[in-house]
Amino acid sequence: MRSFYLFKRNGGIFYVRFVDPVTKKLCTARSTGKLLKDEALVQVYEWLYSNTVQKTKDSPAKRFMSLLTQKKLNLDEVLEIQQAISAFYPSVIPSSIHPVSASLAVSVSPASSGTLVSSPSLLSYLRYFWDFEKSDYVQDKIYHGQRIGQRHCYEMVNRVKYWVAFFSKDFTLRDLTTLKIQEFEKSLRGKNISTLTMNNIIKCGSIAFKWAVRQKLLDENPFEGITAYSINSKERGILTNEEAGKLFRIGMWSDERAMVANKLAMTTGLRMGEILALRKNDIGEDRLFIRHSWSPLDGLKSTKTGIEREVPLLTEIRTLLFTLLLQNPHRAEGESFIFWGNLPTKPVVQNVITEGLKAALESIDIGDKEREERNIVFHSWRHFYATVISNNVGERKAQIALGHLTPAMTKHYAAHKREEDLQQVADASAQIFSSLLA
Repeated sequence: MRSFYLFKRNGGIFYVRFVDPVTKKLCTARSTGKLLKDEALVQVYEWLYSNTVQKTKDSPAKRFMSLLTQKKLNLDEVLEIQQAISAFYPSVIPSSIHPVSASLAVSVSPASSGTLVSSPSLLSYLRYFWDFEKSDYVQDKIYHGQRIGQRHCYEMVNRVKYWVAFFSKDFTLRDLTTLKIQEFEKSLRGKNISTLTMNNIIKCGSIAFKWAVRQKLLDENPFEGITAYSINSKERGILTNEEAGKLFRIGMWSDERAMVANKLAMTTGLRMGEILALRKNDIGEDRLFIRHSWSPLDGLKSTKTGIEREVPLLTEIRTLLFTLLLQNPHRAEGESFIFWGNLPTKPVVQNVITEGLKAALESIDIGDKEREERNIVFHSWRHFYATVISNNVGERKAQIALGHLTPAMTKHYAAHKREEDLQQVADASAQIFSSLLA
C-alpha cells in the first residue's frame, strides 16, 4: 500500500494525504505549499524523514510491528533499532544478524566463523531498490534535492527481468561475486540486445550494489573492475531539407496537434517532454521559455538538464501555438497546456504526435520500412535542428538553444553575450525554416 497520495487542488497547490501505517486510513489533507510536483515531493519526504506525519494513536509495539511488516522503515532506521535491541536485550536478537531482514526477504546461512549472517534475496533487493515510493535510495536523493523520476525507476524495474532470467529467487545479495556478474554478462550477450541496453541492465545492478555497500549489506561492490560496453547504437536518421519541406507542404496530418508539434520540434529542437509541458505562460513575443518537461509518470518536472532556457520562436509557429490554445476545451489563464489532452491536468498523449508523424511520412512515400531503416523518429527533429543551426551559426551557439550547456559553461558566458548569440540563432532560424514552412 502507498505511504501517501499527492494531488493538486484549485490554485495549483499540491496537497498530500499520508496513510497511517497502523490503521491504514488516510490522514487529513495537508498543503505542501508548492506548485511544482518535484518541490512538493521534496517537502513530503522531508516530513517523512523528520517523522512529522500525522498518525492515529496506538501502542509503540503495535506501531513498530506495523512499520516492520509493511517495510516502511529504511535500512538505517532498522539498523539503529537492531543495535539498540542487541545492547539492551542481547539474548533476543544476535548482533551478527543484519537488520535488513526486517525490510526484505532474506536468507540466513552460516558464515565461516560459525555465526549467522543474513542477506536479502538479490532479486527482492533490486525490486525494492528501484521502487520509487519505498526505496531508501530514491528518498535520499529527493531529500537532498537531487533529481530522480518515477519513469527512470519504472524503466529500471523493467530491467530487473533480465536479472530474474539468470538468478534464482534464493540467490542472495551476499552470494554475488564479480565472477558471477561476468557469467551474467555472457548470458546477456546471447540475447541480441544493443550495447546501450546492456549498459542499462548492468547499471540497474551496479547502482543498487554501490548503495548496498553504503548500507553495509555488502562489504564491497562486486562491480568494481567491470568494464562498461562501448555504445554502438544505431545512428539517428534525419530528413533532408527537401523531404522536410514536402512533409509540411503536402503531407497529410491526422491531428493538428501532431502537425504543430512536429513543426515546433523542427524549428526549435525541443524534446518531446519539453513540448508536451508547454503552457500559455511559456510563450514570449519572440521566444519560448523552456521551464519544464512532461512525463506520464512524474507529471510536470524540471528539464532534462535541470536548467531553464530560452529558444527562438518563429512568428508563424507562435501563431499556431495560440491557435491550439484557443481550441483547448480546458482553457485556464496561464496554466493551459498548449498541446491539450482529454483531461485539463494532462497534455495529449505522445502517441498522437508520433503516430501523426508516421502517417504524414507515409503520405509522402516514406513508408514504415524506409522510416525504420533510416531510423527516423520524432527525436530526429532535434538532430535535424542541431545540424542545420550548427552549420549556420556554429556549434556553441546552437548549444544555447538546444540546452546542452553545462552549469560551468552557463556561468562562463555573460548574460548579454548569450542574448546576442540567441539573436543570431533566431536570425538563422528565420532564414532557414521559412522556406521549409512556406
